[in-house]
Amino acid sequence: STSPYTLTSKNVQVLKVMFELAHSLGGSLGTSWYLLLRTFQQVDVFLAIAQESAGGPSDARWPRARSESQNAGPAAASPHPPDSELEQLASWMAGVFDTTKSLDDDALLALINALINLSTDSLGAAQSPDTPAQTSPSTSLHANLAQRQKMFGCNKLVEVTSINIGRIALYADLVHSYFLSVILSNRDPFARQTAVESVAMVIQTFLAPEAQSPTAPADGGRAGEAD
Repeated sequence: STSPYTLTSKNVQVLKVMFELAHSLGGSLGTSWYLLLRTFQQVDVFLAIAQESAGGPSDARWPRARSESQNAGPAAASPHPPDSELEQLASWMAGVFDTTKSLDDDALLALINALINLSTDSLGAAQSPDTPAQTSPSTSLHANLAQRQKMFGCNKLVEVTSINIGRIALYADLVHSYFLSVILSNRDPFARQTAVESVAMVIQTFLAPEAQSPTAPADGGRAGEAD
């Protein structure tokens, strides 16, 4: 059977279509953003595992972007080098969130709400009684990946709000309320700490000189108006 940590070229092509949907239809996705973000969350974990295993011996535990022909046997050659496909995935992932600056206000709010819903679901599912600490490398890696997965929505929320810091008045109350709820209600200390750090990062981005420049006005686009 196919390992859950294996990505075929066919999988990569399907993901390419999903990334293209996010790019071209982001302005009209609405609540459908959530479905795409759930997939991107899994891709993010896959990329993290691939990066962790880069330079190490090939092992069935690690993901490999490979062509379908590689399943036929060792003599089959892949037309898409693994590193090339992984770089494509990372580039597509970054591009989705970088281009959110071109979304109109309603579309941006739809994306932010989807990220909040994803983060809420991930953090809620992750809350469970503490388990005894383990020290093996594999257990430590699994724990780190689990943390990365559950914080994906939160981290991307910070990324999107920072990219769109010039429109902070549009989403400030929504984002502040969400992070405050995590800080006050979530039982996971790591989640609470991340929420505090996230608020600090957004504030720092807002106060940065470039955020106050005419190219990224903090007042929602009224730079240059006469007093």
